[in-house]
Amino acid sequence: MTDTLAAPTAAPPSLPSQPDDPSRRVDWRRMRNPVAVTALVALAIGALGQALGTVVAGQLAQGPTHHLVWLLALCVVGGSLLDTAGRVAWAGVVDRAEGRLRGDLLDAALHQPLAQLTEQAVGEILDRVDDDTHEVGTLLRMQMWVALRTAFGILPMWAIAGFSWWPAWILFPLVGAVTVMVMRPFLAEIARRKVVEEAAWTDHAAALEEGIAGRDDLRTSLGQAFAVRRLAQLSAAVHERFWRVVSVEARLATRAGLLLHSLLIAIAVSGVALVSSGHLDVGRLVTLFLVTTSFVGQINNLAHQLPDIQAGVGAVIRLRQMLAVPAEPTGGAGVPEGPLDLRIRHLDFSYAEGTFGLRDINLDVEAGHTIALVGRTGSGKSTLASLLSRAVEPPPGTVFLGGADVTTLDLHELRARVGVVTQRTEILAGTLAENITLFEERPRAAVEAAVAELG
Repeated sequence: MTDTLAAPTAAPPSLPSQPDDPSRRVDWRRMRNPVAVTALVALAIGALGQALGTVVAGQLAQGPTHHLVWLLALCVVGGSLLDTAGRVAWAGVVDRAEGRLRGDLLDAALHQPLAQLTEQAVGEILDRVDDDTHEVGTLLRMQMWVALRTAFGILPMWAIAGFSWWPAWILFPLVGAVTVMVMRPFLAEIARRKVVEEAAWTDHAAALEEGIAGRDDLRTSLGQAFAVRRLAQLSAAVHERFWRVVSVEARLATRAGLLLHSLLIAIAVSGVALVSSGHLDVGRLVTLFLVTTSFVGQINNLAHQLPDIQAGVGAVIRLRQMLAVPAEPTGGAGVPEGPLDLRIRHLDFSYAEGTFGLRDINLDVEAGHTIALVGRTGSGKSTLASLLSRAVEPPPGTVFLGGADVTTLDLHELRARVGVVTQRTEILAGTLAENITLFEERPRAAVEAAVAELG
């Protein structure tokens, strides 16, 4: 018998938490590699060389010599070459880490409990494994490299500007702090709108997936026009939310650019006035102007990258949530051999939401017998069948197969012995024989015998 419960009476036992598995982490340790360290050292030396090049350029403007020309070339060209070489090496490390992460995500997705998978659209899983992984890789390859270059370059540039003209010790951090204060409200708003945009993309992907999966039913029921209209509406919603994000990003870039270029203008005007009054020589003015130009350019470039950095951080958070889902349990007793009977004793079950349940179910099915569960929609027929294969986890001591509690059996072996035919026919890309064997190597005679037995 079945009954609907107002509140859960026995929730499925929780799966054991995952150990500190490196394949379940998304953090800096995936980039721990001697090549990555070498790339960062090259970046730091290159940034320092380019900063020192401004000092040499100032000396060159004051009194040009062949020695200074070669020294300037060494600083600028050498710094650029080191930056390029470091970036290529860094990209290689990121590519390998991205590939490993993609494999770990696929493994995690395929080993999620079935109850968890049923709550996720196929498109959502593909978004995590493909799009989010690519977004994290792009974050590390591009935005993180720009941020590191800025971090390594700011301190020597600040020091050079301060020694060239003492007010720069105050102006540089002051303008930087004001720029951060101006950008912070925009970053919070961009993050909020990015979440809304991501939800719109997920709805669009789910609707497209549903339309493709049910295309035959849509044609026969003349519902194709409705599906196309709904998809067009969701597409319009995606574009509208994307425009909202872009508009805030444009305002952020404009205000940050105005502040930073105001510093550049102030330095240029003040420098010319100081040189005219004899309080600053031409060499130091050139150095100060070049350092300020580089400082403004790098900070402005980083400001333009901040929305993409936020998107990448959001992808990291989503990947961590997916990897945090405990995998299905492994190991257990073997399924008894021979014909098996089914015994269900005092089964109480409800889903985590408590919206539906089975109460005090008792059922005996002898080995070799065939039964049919008949009942109204929502009465628990599918739930009862799912408990047998542990597609959802039954309470211990309630479901027995061949006298063995199914919760103690090896999950892979149990499902290999339990056949399931779903309401929807799913055909994978491949031959009919490959769909029957699920791409395992089986003798053709065995496949033909199985087809003949099914009639």
